[in-house]
Amino acid sequence: MSSLGIDIGVVIPTRNRYEKTVRAIESVLEQTRPVKQVIVVDDGSDIECQIALRKYCEDTKVEYIYREGFGHPGAARNVGVTALGTEYVAFLDSDDKWLPNKIEIQSKALESSRFRALSSNAYRVKKESTTHFYPQLKKQYCFGDLVFKNWIITSTVIVHRELLLSVGGFPETNTARQAEDYTTWLKIASVNTWGSVDVPLAFYEDEIEVSDRLNHSQSDLIGIIEYLDWEQKQSNEKKKLLGLFKRVFKLGVVLCTRI
Repeated sequence: MSSLGIDIGVVIPTRNRYEKTVRAIESVLEQTRPVKQVIVVDDGSDIECQIALRKYCEDTKVEYIYREGFGHPGAARNVGVTALGTEYVAFLDSDDKWLPNKIEIQSKALESSRFRALSSNAYRVKKESTTHFYPQLKKQYCFGDLVFKNWIITSTVIVHRELLLSVGGFPETNTARQAEDYTTWLKIASVNTWGSVDVPLAFYEDEIEVSDRLNHSQSDLIGIIEYLDWEQKQSNEKKKLLGLFKRVFKLGVVLCTRI
């Protein structure tokens, strides 16, 4: 697998979803613009699923990583991001899938813009209907936009790997579970404007009986709380660094006066 232009790797976290994960992987391998690297992070599947998925990944030359996890997609994504060797990382949840031209369209959008983080619209698949996830999206979203509403669909995201790492990746706390993606998008938005493509480039499965996602309003509230906690910690670290700088500066002044 190789990509033209920018390097893009894909991280697919999964747990006990063999058939859906295979479907997700196939949608990546069928892209009109191939990616450079695909990593499946198995977050603690049962042994039967482990064996079958590992064999499938070996046959399709997809990297497979197993971790003794507890179904925390944020932690699983971080494992994949760390293992990637590409400039950009794209995310795909194991119960979703991409349209064939997803990477091609978003690669062109990245190459022709200043954006380092990009998402798109998606088809929302429910039991009896398939609709656009959002009726309409803007071309870009700032931090204030995302605080008002989470406009970022995880399975459509492509983000510069170093940018993601610079904000600490995905939170891995139990309190952030199922809001870890929104928290991360807020962290990125605090330092970088999001670009957006108003074209559905993924199928987002939203069946209540098979989805473990929280109610969106509840999830968003948790995401904002987790972001504020992260921001407070960042502020405390900045204060500590500023205090250290002041102490070093004062020490330097004292030493200079003694020379």
